[in-house]
Amino acid sequence: MKQIKPASIARIHTHECFTFLMDVLNFLQLIPEEGKTDKLLQAINQLDETFQAFDDAIHVDAGLSGTLLAREADAACLKSWRNLRAFVEVLTEHPDPEIKAAAQKARYIIRERKDAAQVSRAERNVICTIIAHNLREMPEESIQMMGLEGWLADLEKKIRLFEEADQLRITQNTQWVPNEVQLTRQRAIRAYRDLALLVNALAMTSTEPLYDTFIDQLNTKVDEVTTLLKLRSTLRQKSEEKTAEDTSSEIPPAANAASGS
Repeated sequence: MKQIKPASIARIHTHECFTFLMDVLNFLQLIPEEGKTDKLLQAINQLDETFQAFDDAIHVDAGLSGTLLAREADAACLKSWRNLRAFVEVLTEHPDPEIKAAAQKARYIIRERKDAAQVSRAERNVICTIIAHNLREMPEESIQMMGLEGWLADLEKKIRLFEEADQLRITQNTQWVPNEVQLTRQRAIRAYRDLALLVNALAMTSTEPLYDTFIDQLNTKVDEVTTLLKLRSTLRQKSEEKTAEDTSSEIPPAANAASGS
């Protein structure tokens, strides 16, 4: 018996929540007609209606400066990802066996995610964030040996710039329609949770695997959300630790001695 996993979509960015819910609506087509009970059809309609309201609130005015900045930042992030991918691809044919082996591992990290050029803006940001983090998890000597630092740092910078620009876009849209984005998002999330609970209940009582394909596809997206939140938590913790270390190193020796007395 398959079940939809819990998803903390209230904690992800607005554009990521939007993409997640859009994927849910697309995946619902995988449920055969005999599995769509009256209650489930009502839940699907409720999710569709609340999602459309969420969509309308986000896209109030495509001419706002934040929207334009987000588009430009997204294009820059995509270009950076392509440059890094191309650089790593060339290194996989390097004559030095150690560099070649490290590059092949880096290429695997990049390839195990979807093609960033073939997905939505929000999903592209998620893919690039996970790739950058996983590349950073490689040994530092491998990164330096490949000469990857410059390309990786550029991708990380472009990711940050996109997230800042997209947050500006959302803030401007929210100001344009006061609290509408927040309210419609909360309603859509509630509709999704109601639908997920209903599907899990139907899957438990069904004698046929009517919901398995839908659940499998949706759980893949849930796993991505969980991974992304864990990565951001880790990065935030490392950033806080580094800030604390930097602050400590700035305290004069006399002050350190005084604090220890």
